[in-house]
Amino acid sequence: QNVRKQTEEYFVKQGVDPTVMKKVREGTSDLSDLPCVRSAVGILTRIASAAPEQFLVEMSFYGKALASIHARKLQMNPNFTYFMSKENTINSLRAFANIPLTQAHIKLCLGMCQQTYEGFIVSVRSLLSGSQKREMTDWWLTRIETNVQTFLVQRHYDFAAVPTDYITEPPVDMSKVKENLNIL
Repeated sequence: QNVRKQTEEYFVKQGVDPTVMKKVREGTSDLSDLPCVRSAVGILTRIASAAPEQFLVEMSFYGKALASIHARKLQMNPNFTYFMSKENTINSLRAFANIPLTQAHIKLCLGMCQQTYEGFIVSVRSLLSGSQKREMTDWWLTRIETNVQTFLVQRHYDFAAVPTDYITEPPVDMSKVKENLNIL
């Protein structure tokens, strides 16, 4: 959790919009965020390909300081149950390397931003090609048809009153056709 916070604070210093990062992480970003997500991808790609040494050293010191605090707490807690010996546990904490964890978090954030950006590109292409309009029109027409049929069924409209080939085949019961006409 602390690595994420520190790393994302560094992202903000590098120009990544924290609001957009939060939206990307939560999956709530929309097409209006496209420019900021594109910018974040560029910045995070640069950071992931060559994370500045100074930042990684700071994160390493930060991680060692946290590990040291936890090691001291363990030394003072006689009731703690160890899976390894007490000395091995404390030595493992002190030897903890924060840099791989930081690099993994950078790559994770980059991956989330890239995935969001690629999703936006697909949406834009769909809008420009007209396929999204067709999908929306088909959805809307299906919805209208379903609601009209429900409306008519509730009013006892008889869909079988007029045969499919009504030009060559007359209705069996004209009174049903008149009832349907009254409903309409």
